[in-house]
Amino acid sequence: MEAKQCPNGHYYDSEKFTSCPFCKDENNETMPIGGTMPLTTDSFDTVPPTMPFTDETASQQPDSGYPDVELSKTVPIGVTASTAPQSESFGETKAYDEANLGFVPTVGWVICIRGPHKGKDFRLVTGYNKIGRSREMAICLPGDDQITRESHAIIAYEPQSRKFFAAGDKNMIYLNGSFMMGMQELHANDVIKVGASELMFVPLCGELFNWE
Repeated sequence: MEAKQCPNGHYYDSEKFTSCPFCKDENNETMPIGGTMPLTTDSFDTVPPTMPFTDETASQQPDSGYPDVELSKTVPIGVTASTAPQSESFGETKAYDEANLGFVPTVGWVICIRGPHKGKDFRLVTGYNKIGRSREMAICLPGDDQITRESHAIIAYEPQSRKFFAAGDKNMIYLNGSFMMGMQELHANDVIKVGASELMFVPLCGELFNWE
């Protein structure tokens, strides 16, 4: 930037303006498109000098009308109150946050002990794990023609209570040899029969362990 002073005392950038834009502006002439407002000595009078913020200077600041806030307890920039870490006084978290973990954790498994997929295991995750012949199902059993393509049954893990449940989605399923009506809680080594397949339930999460 090459500063130049016009006869009226204005400073402007001579590399961007052939003549003083302030003098033109006073005559109601249009500023050049894309041009920037040059600085003058008057503009510096409106900018207060910067000074480090310390405990001493804080006491010298005018009253803003807002309650006093301890700087050590302010929330970092970019973090809202809802996402800021909570202290122990707020109570422990009952459910983990997969976004904070950075991955979708396994909470248990079912192992096929009888049927076309005998010996194969399937991982369970939080929420609904649907059983069917479609590849979109979490527990895919394509070789069992007695199972519907989508949502023949559901196995769910609810992290707040740390419990597992199973239910037939408009289809008949059996739990430990008995016909299931509605949703029922699952326990270790329970056997779920869907179509010609039998699945043994093996939990990971529960009273003794949960992802934090």
